[in-house]
Amino acid sequence: MNWLTRIRTRISRRQVKRWAESIAERCWLRVWQRVADRVGEMPLAEARGYVRARAVAVVRRQVASDLRYRQASAKLADVLTCSAVEHLATALAERAANVELPTVPGAWRQAA
Repeated sequence: MNWLTRIRTRISRRQVKRWAESIAERCWLRVWQRVADRVGEMPLAEARGYVRARAVAVVRRQVASDLRYRQASAKLADVLTCSAVEHLATALAERAANVELPTVPGAWRQAA
């Protein structure tokens, strides 16, 4: 394989970023459903970490599916996963900071 072929077949950073953002958009609702009940009560930094931890499994499944569908190299899996999780962590933590929590006293769960 000569150098020109390598350049043509190589995926650019911009393409990987767009692909990771696309994966994050498709995982957004599933991850939000996992974190929505707890993340609103956390400071922003803690919420990002919580979202990262809860999003990894969802994103990995989506990345594996995308790689099979596009017949892309499995070497991209880690890069795509990290980038998509970071995108989700930032977006969901910021959204949670803007969501109003219920103010009705009976709306909160009481500890047993």
